[in-house]
Amino acid sequence: MPEPFYKITHSTKTEEGIEVDVFLDSEHPLFAGHFPGMPILPGACMVQLTHHLVNKYLVGNTTFVKAAQIKFLMPVNPLVQPNLKSTLKIKTLSEGLYKVENQLSDKDLIFFKFSATYSYNA
Repeated sequence: MPEPFYKITHSTKTEEGIEVDVFLDSEHPLFAGHFPGMPILPGACMVQLTHHLVNKYLVGNTTFVKAAQIKFLMPVNPLVQPNLKSTLKIKTLSEGLYKVENQLSDKDLIFFKFSATYSYNA
């Protein structure tokens, strides 16, 4: 598996989930192809980052069941915004089923909002 395009620099558990500081590696090959000279974090990678953080927080393997909201509000240029905050909220719906909300931001700028249902695979 290729190296991730990000590194977790700090995380703090909250009452509702976890806040994670993420550093985007602007030298990662992903950004060379999307787009040359003007790197942008692909929306699919924002969803993938959320999925990785859900697995890390729940300490296991989860399955994305259904999306309620996926909004890409602004492009993320890793040369301009290399440090993002992921605000992850996880609520138990029933045994093995979770509502997940995530927001990627940098100070007052919000780039991505996500709400979905996940199942936990023990």
